[in-house]
Amino acid sequence: PQNLTYLDDNRDDEKIKMNYYEQAIILDPYIDFFYFDVLSSMKEFKLGIEAIKEFNKPYLIGIHISEGTKLPSGETITDVINSINTDKILGVMLSCVSPENYLLNINELQKTGFPFGFKINGFKTTLSNYAEKYSGSQGNPNKILGIRNDLSNKKIFEFTKKTKDMGATILGGCCEIKPSQIRVISKIRNWFISYLISLKLFKKTRPAKKTIIHRAYILSVMLKLSATKPIIAGANNSDEKPIVVKFVTVVGILSVYCV
Repeated sequence: PQNLTYLDDNRDDEKIKMNYYEQAIILDPYIDFFYFDVLSSMKEFKLGIEAIKEFNKPYLIGIHISEGTKLPSGETITDVINSINTDKILGVMLSCVSPENYLLNINELQKTGFPFGFKINGFKTTLSNYAEKYSGSQGNPNKILGIRNDLSNKKIFEFTKKTKDMGATILGGCCEIKPSQIRVISKIRNWFISYLISLKLFKKTRPAKKTIIHRAYILSVMLKLSATKPIIAGANNSDEKPIVVKFVTVVGILSVYCV
């Protein structure tokens, strides 16, 4: 988000759009696609997509829902999809959400018709009034949102396996998900990549009246894991080293187009 996390951005449209553009023009030479991460309103997605139009690159959208089935703006996943330009969309994600909230919204994600998935977090909650309390937390969201201690590696694996079986092809972790849990998620991802390779990444069938083309977008992720526990944002602890993630091109997204 360009302004406050877990809250819809009510600033002037042109200011929001310019913020996206200023970042996009810097990123453009080094990336294969844009990712709108943890946005909380239909307006933000529309303005962000307009801002990157001249770069002619695809994009993932990462919708945030704190609780229930509506964004902090009061809109739904379907509202967002129906309002934005989807010409170059790679997929739809729920970003920085709890595993339980993802499952609550999975049916609506399935109905979008686009590849879908998640970046789950390890917070106890993502409060709608998070921004109001942030200034008194010394920059550490954990003091406000809390950290779950029930998300074992086994639970993360079971959740990822279940959601993959329900159609998720974009699998990931967000705040407070540990490196060991990312490795667990990657086991499912590696299986999926093997599946795509078995399809030879491109397959055509020819029904009577139309052609269905299956295209696999592969995302290669290089990880340098130098931490044994998640980074605490803003804490700058000496015993917690950064995790370096380099996105090379797209992983595990299977799109279906009818022409």
